[in-house]
Amino acid sequence: DLLRVLFDYKSLSLSDIAELREGPSDAVLTGRLEQQLRRLNPWLNSENTGRAISALTRISSVDLIDANEQGHVRLTYGSTLPYTDEKGRRQDRTIRYFDFDDISANIFEFSRQYVVKGPRQDIIPDITVFVNGIPLVVIECKSPALADPIGEAQRQFLRYQGLAEFRGLGAPRLFEVAQISIALARDAAKFGTTATPPRHWSEWRDPYPLTSDAVASRIGRRPTAQDMLLAGMLAPANLLDLVRNFVVFETIDGRRLKKMAR
Repeated sequence: DLLRVLFDYKSLSLSDIAELREGPSDAVLTGRLEQQLRRLNPWLNSENTGRAISALTRISSVDLIDANEQGHVRLTYGSTLPYTDEKGRRQDRTIRYFDFDDISANIFEFSRQYVVKGPRQDIIPDITVFVNGIPLVVIECKSPALADPIGEAQRQFLRYQGLAEFRGLGAPRLFEVAQISIALARDAAKFGTTATPPRHWSEWRDPYPLTSDAVASRIGRRPTAQDMLLAGMLAPANLLDLVRNFVVFETIDGRRLKKMAR
């Protein structure tokens, strides 16, 4: 509801989800993505549209971080596909998954209880945020009555991603393209990214481009840490800017790590 109030994100019902993807094993809303690919890349034909979707949905990788890095490269730089012009000349062209210049040309949506079928178990994150049908943000909400609600949410993300003791039990396909993981517990809020260890999850304290007063005016109360994080990270222009310009992959002590700006 905050995403609707703050930025007019559209809420997707379960019936909307069923119409926009082929089945519960799909993490990407391929129907919405196909619509937006044709809008942002008018030269695409049906064959190349299918290839562009497959570039995100059929990533071959050695592990989740490798898959996510490949997905991130394609999301930010696009995918190069063969193209034949009207004179029969063959050349490569790069398709765009987002319009980074005209933010209003993208479609920002969210769904509650978005089910993704894994190899052995389904996962059902509380909220999934989509841009052009691509799940960029996964949000887990925990009761503040728990002893460690943020820790419980972080553990849930490990299960969702099929990491640590949950290997083989999640649906890592969702996290091949998802860029931000958010844990909420009423007033508390922290974020991480793919395979982020709990000690590296952070708060987000700046609601820019809104001010704290502007956030308070929109939601009708004094903003909490949760409100500030959602306002600052998920403002449409900020979200795409973070994904495009403020994510890095580094190899440290032989391990590939993903980092995002604080």
